[in-house]
Amino acid sequence: MLSPDPGNCPRCDVELARDARYCHACGVGIAAAASGEFALFDLDRFFDYAVDMLCIAGVDGYFKRVNPAFERTLGFSVDEMLEKPFVEFIHPDDRPETLAEVGKLATGEPTLSFENRYLCKDGSYKDLSWTSYPEPGTGLLYAVARDVTEARRRNDRIDGLTGLASRRFLNEALEKEWKRAVRLRVPFAVAFFDIDHFREYNERLGHKAGDECLRQLSQMLRGHSRRTGDLIARSGGGEFAFLMEGGLTPEKAIALCEIIRAGIEAMDVPHPGADSPGCITVSAGVAAGVPGPAETPDRIVQLARDALTDAKKQGRNCVVCAAC
Repeated sequence: MLSPDPGNCPRCDVELARDARYCHACGVGIAAAASGEFALFDLDRFFDYAVDMLCIAGVDGYFKRVNPAFERTLGFSVDEMLEKPFVEFIHPDDRPETLAEVGKLATGEPTLSFENRYLCKDGSYKDLSWTSYPEPGTGLLYAVARDVTEARRRNDRIDGLTGLASRRFLNEALEKEWKRAVRLRVPFAVAFFDIDHFREYNERLGHKAGDECLRQLSQMLRGHSRRTGDLIARSGGGEFAFLMEGGLTPEKAIALCEIIRAGIEAMDVPHPGADSPGCITVSAGVAAGVPGPAETPDRIVQLARDALTDAKKQGRNCVVCAAC
């Protein structure tokens, strides 16, 4: 039990309101006893041990107090976080939106969910998700931040509609598999499948039906990704990419893609705007071959896309291959 000046905070000596439950300056919890004495709650342990990043900041642009989770997450010491305006730690692209959010907080409106990127001492950035509450009349903001970097990166690697790999993940995998094929001198193969007349399908039946069609085809395509190095990705709109594990000859790559093409046609998903056979079909472009050390994965991707264009010119619902 502490017995300081009953009108001041027992921790930082700032003047308190008579019925204060906590200090608006340093955030420590205070209980007013009947005797007029103040008891210092043991909240510092919760503050210091929290996994999430807890802070008190001011609308003047400076942190007033941060817990050790800031140092564990970002690498900067507590003193380093306090000595600079917090905007200096925010990614330049995120500063205008963050300052706008601080302006809303200054009017008394809480922030229930807001994300921005914070600088780490090693020069990298972390994605932080914030919940903040303003303290009326004090200019102080009480906030909790959680590091969502890994979760964001995982989400960036998955297409939200189909559950397949995203375009970003595909690009990473292409680079990795290409280097492996060059090193081992084994064939490299990639294919692009595009749903024939998919825009018209959406226009006739609506985007809800279009989304369901994409999910159905995704399941079918996923069934052909059987080897460790195979990857099926949604590369945009009604287009899918199939990165085949190294070692497939052009003939085998074509045969596998033909099985997929025929399997999609056999699903017999009605397409009111399609020519014969009147159901959902796909055109496919394949590129396969042993890459040379001076080449790049961009070249084989372009070859596969060119082959896809040729497949459409040849009447759609077919597979065309371009040799590397």
